[in-house]
Parts: sequence; C-alpha cells; structure tokens
Amino acid sequence: MAQVDGHPIRDEYGIHPAIFQLQRYLVLEMNDIVVTLTAVRAPLFKAGWIRPGTHVASMGSDASGKQELPPALFHRASLFCDLPAQAVVLGDLKHFSGDATRITPIGRVLSGQAPGRKDDQDITGFESAGIALPIHSLETRARCCRMT
Repeated sequence: MAQVDGHPIRDEYGIHPAIFQLQRYLVLEMNDIVVTLTAVRAPLFKAGWIRPGTHVASMGSDASGKQELPPALFHRASLFCDLPAQAVVLGDLKHFSGDATRITPIGRVLSGQAPGRKDDQDITGFESAGIALPIHSLETRARCCRMT
C-alpha cells in the first residue's frame, strides 16, 4: 500500500501519493481555518504548511495514541483547549513539550478572563475534548437564570 509521510493511501482513492501530498499542502495554504477530525496516529501535515493567521482545531485526537497535529506547530501557536487536564494527557497536546501554562482553557476566553487571538497573524490551536460548547451553554443558561 502506498504511503505519504507514513500515512497509508488506500488503493481505492486512486490518487498518486505525490498528488495527495500536494493537495493537502494546497488546502492548508489556501485556508485560514483548519479542522481535523480523524483517528490517525501521526500528524496529518507539516507545521510549516500552516500560514500566519490560521486557526487549527483538533477534534479527533481525543484518546490515547491519537495525534493529528505536528508538535512543531505548538511552538508557533497560541494554544487553547476545553479541558486542560485531558488535553495534556490525551491527543495532540500530549506531544507539546513547552510550558503547560501556555495552554489556555477556552472557557476563560469565552468568559473574558483571558485573551484569545493576539493579532491577525497569530496562529491559534484548539484541542477539543468535545465539552467546551456544552459547558459554555450551561454556564450562560445558569447566569441568565440567576439574573431573573
């Protein structure tokens, strides 16, 4: 079976590995939002393929052994997650070797307690355990109920 960067390219795709890699590069080069939702165990792209100002959301790396993002990207990006305790144990941010205090809980950003994107050139990375929006929704509802 053909492979690109250690990822198998199944024959049924009918795509030559060099073309497949070029397509991935072009997709990343042309977009400023990248969302991954896979069950892969190795980065889907190279860190250098992400241009300044891009937001990268890792949605599929929610279990031991899963990894979608290249660790080199973390050193270039502002990092956010919905559940810090899980983010540094499972998935992509497990591979972050920097200072864990650089990982900001997204709830702090949504509530105005921490800044989000620094400027329009800032690369932002978000590691999702799948709980940020439900928790924010519950907090918002609870606040509304207290006001009435």
